[in-house]
Amino acid sequence: MGTNTDTGTGADRMDESDPGASEETARRWRNARMTTLLLDKREEGAWLATQRGAEIVGHGETAAEAAAEYCRLVAETVRE
Repeated sequence: MGTNTDTGTGADRMDESDPGASEETARRWRNARMTTLLLDKREEGAWLATQRGAEIVGHGETAAEAAAEYCRLVAETVRE
């Protein structure tokens, strides 16, 4: 579904050598996987959320609601 699982050390990655970083936060960053959701605000104000190549579309009154519905629908599809 277009999921990018590159865990390279880009500028957006946390510096694990930072003495202020907690061990838990460092663990989360090490295990992170990233993907991109496409959010589209329609003229009537509703939002759509999807990913390139995915046939699933989440709908909502806000971008967050559309993204949450998209994720719920993906989870349901994976369980089938």
